[in-house]
Amino acid sequence: MNFKISIFNNKSDENNQDGMILTSDEIISVKYRTRTAEYRNFANTDSEVVVRIRGKMLSGLKESDGEDSFTEINSVLEEYRNNNSESSTAGIKKPYQEKLKLLNDNVFQDIKKFDPGNFYEHNKRNITGLTKWALDYKSDNEYKDVIMEINLGNDKTMDLLFENMYVRNFEQEFDIEKGNGEFILELKQKYYNGDKIKIE
Repeated sequence: MNFKISIFNNKSDENNQDGMILTSDEIISVKYRTRTAEYRNFANTDSEVVVRIRGKMLSGLKESDGEDSFTEINSVLEEYRNNNSESSTAGIKKPYQEKLKLLNDNVFQDIKKFDPGNFYEHNKRNITGLTKWALDYKSDNEYKDVIMEINLGNDKTMDLLFENMYVRNFEQEFDIEKGNGEFILELKQKYYNGDKIKIE
């Protein structure tokens, strides 16, 4: 299963320089849940949406003998090159076509192929961006939209759109003995949001 998560500012005048794209090589797991926001035994109470992303802070990367260590992120890069046209964004992504193009250009356009050097930089930029977002409070950047593109295989895909998400919790853990790091990003949707989740 191949993942791509685009996180971008939902303001109309924002050029998405602070946006992020997380790929399968950085993501360990994704979970989202919906439940009633008011804890009563009635079906007509409002619901809330929470997304939990568990990811990696990369270390110890090296090229293996003749093998591409970055298969999934390079396939995302290839997809960007092949589909970098106005007609490639459809369905729930269509209203965000321009924003997604700017974000993809900002992240991918100067990269020919991912290797340990530039993948470290990509991952570090994402961790830095998530940390800044977590510390952002009562500003224009507090709420962002999140689009998850999931490649299920056999040319089957699923897209999910979560609008107006903010950081409820962000954790980082560094394991000296194992030599790796992980982060947990927990997002919650703005309470009065009309469209909870869009799925295609």
